[in-house]
Amino acid sequence: LLLRGCAALLLGVDDEADSHLGQAAAAAEVQGCHELRMLAISERSLIARARHDDDRADLLSVEALHIALSAELESSPMFALTLAASARASLRNGRWAEARDLVAASEPLRASLTEALPWLTVSTRLELARSYLTLHDAEAAEPLMREIGAILAVRPRLGTLVGQARELERELHPTPLPREHARSGLTHAELRLLPLLGTHLSFREIADQLKVSRNTVKTQAISIYRKLGVSGRSEAVAAAAEESRLPGIA
Repeated sequence: LLLRGCAALLLGVDDEADSHLGQAAAAAEVQGCHELRMLAISERSLIARARHDDDRADLLSVEALHIALSAELESSPMFALTLAASARASLRNGRWAEARDLVAASEPLRASLTEALPWLTVSTRLELARSYLTLHDAEAAEPLMREIGAILAVRPRLGTLVGQARELERELHPTPLPREHARSGLTHAELRLLPLLGTHLSFREIADQLKVSRNTVKTQAISIYRKLGVSGRSEAVAAAAEESRLPGIA
């Protein structure tokens, strides 16, 4: 059940993945398989996070962490994913120091996660790298991305994780935007927001990173869409990139 859930996750079928992982967690509880239950619930937390169902994601991360600590699984390599999920919850709730402690605690464990379990190895490193980027610590995210690249070179068929790795790499090393967008009339604040629209971050997480309110981010995003003549985040980033290639734009 756990592997079916993870396979569905790699295929991008999140509803099916969540269902299988929920069944895996229930079966693991009956059988006393604490490690697999912890892992299944951690994965479900990350699915909820990706869907912007942050309250549910937080509850699941707390449950997974409780299982890990109660069963004394702190030395299990799989615990690294639980720590990553917990760090995302801490960041969402503004507990920055706690989040940093959680990702730091995962460092000794990640060396044991190799290409032998590539889906777990890559997904764990992706979540940790996301946390480091939210903490404005690109230097700590760099080695994680190099390790992901090395694993994907050996195990390239990892479904949605490949695209996630590429997106995160672009976030870590964004293409410089032109200093002015004369034809679109984007303001300085909108230019600051624009690169973040192409990331996995929710409006709330972007607001936390920019130290503004969620409503401010939403208002600026709507203004960007209007000026660029688009209807969504990915279209806005693509339109801006296309504009930067037009003659007469620096």
